[in-house]
Amino acid sequence: MTVVRLELSDRPLLGGQSFGEVGPYIESIGEAEFAVDPSHALNQVITDLDLAPTAADGKVHFTADIRVLRPANEGYGNRGLFVDVPNRGNSVFMRMLEPGPMGPGTGVSDGWLLRRGFTVVTCGWQHDVPRRSAFGLSAPQTPAFGAVTGAGFLALRDLVSHLKRSNGLDFAIALGASQSGRFLRHMLYLGACEDEDAALALDGLLPVAAGARMTEANLRFGEPSSNGPKSSEFPYTDAEILQRAIQRGKVPKVLHLNTSSEYWSSAALQHVSAALCHVTPDQMHDLPLPPNVRMYLCASTQHAPWPLEAPSDDRGVYPPNTIDYKPFVRAAVDNLAVWVHEGIAPPADAYPRFADGTLTEHLRPAVDSDGNELGGIRYPDVSVPLATYTGWNPSAGDHAALVRALGSTIAFPPAKIAERYPTREMFLAAVRGAAEQLAADRYILSEDIDGIVRVSSQRWALKHG
Repeated sequence: MTVVRLELSDRPLLGGQSFGEVGPYIESIGEAEFAVDPSHALNQVITDLDLAPTAADGKVHFTADIRVLRPANEGYGNRGLFVDVPNRGNSVFMRMLEPGPMGPGTGVSDGWLLRRGFTVVTCGWQHDVPRRSAFGLSAPQTPAFGAVTGAGFLALRDLVSHLKRSNGLDFAIALGASQSGRFLRHMLYLGACEDEDAALALDGLLPVAAGARMTEANLRFGEPSSNGPKSSEFPYTDAEILQRAIQRGKVPKVLHLNTSSEYWSSAALQHVSAALCHVTPDQMHDLPLPPNVRMYLCASTQHAPWPLEAPSDDRGVYPPNTIDYKPFVRAAVDNLAVWVHEGIAPPADAYPRFADGTLTEHLRPAVDSDGNELGGIRYPDVSVPLATYTGWNPSAGDHAALVRALGSTIAFPPAKIAERYPTREMFLAAVRGAAEQLAADRYILSEDIDGIVRVSSQRWALKHG
């Protein structure tokens, strides 16, 4: 094992708050030290690792900030490890799974993930974020080229393996969002889900809003926190990024969740549409996904949903997109967990394709007569709309340019709404019916239906008073 030291301080999480039948959690915060063999075949993909100084044991040593949340009563855990992959040093699992805005300040309120009994680990993987104030990494340093940026892949891999074995956990799934979702795609490409003992460390991965891109985390002089063009380089398709894992027979399960922004603004700014994940290199035909991969478009959503009642963003021509796709993320976590642990396949893929006319020649999702996207999972407020919702928004300063990661809400005229939904009750009944169908198809959880209807009621009230 390559984890040679864990230095952690324990305390009750949130003063001992109980999370459903699982009960209270213990929060352990501190540092992990790693020692990796630069000559190991699986480590040789890490750029410049062979140039880093070694200790007396012949290994390259480095450290990372970590946090572990575990049930105080281990018998109430679900024997699963949930890997929270930070985005620029910030934890993502709370902002992606808890109620409320999708910002760095989102905390544990409902405890959705903890009520399921997961042990949760957060591990720093970026050397270019401040340590201790964020989850960072002290990467090995080479004499001539500075930081070994790819050490973060090894840190995450080896911490997960250590925790699975030392805590008797049966499986591990990882969630990354946006930049850290791209990190998970990159981890697949490097074959870094397999540890030095030839065991699969990560059994399942859930990259959210990652599109077809990776990171700068394994480049000489790379900047892992960058959103620049170097993170948009080939390869793009899952068949290509999984090639190393497939050759070695160590292939995790993968669920991709993308928003409309990954087909629009990411493509406009980085020339990489999320469609490159699932089309042929000539961009003329659909490409089948590998059997271990599922892919979903959260239709007509933006990169991170705008809070419904928040002030508008004046960077765009239109108000931002307020469709909250987090119910899709919660269901994807459950679907991924049962896929890797129990072999129950997730619901069918739902992404735009040439074959059924839901993907255009410009690699953007086709839309219906209301301007809302087809070919993906349609949130009830998209299939029962009061507006056109997009993953793009023209810049207020330059209408020919798009605002990065910002979508639009283009409200229907009152007469159109009145014609389609004569009463509030009819609108909400249609919303509930759409939500119930999504739950039956396992794209959302039944427990989220009432909350979706409640938000739709608020959306109606904002429009009609």
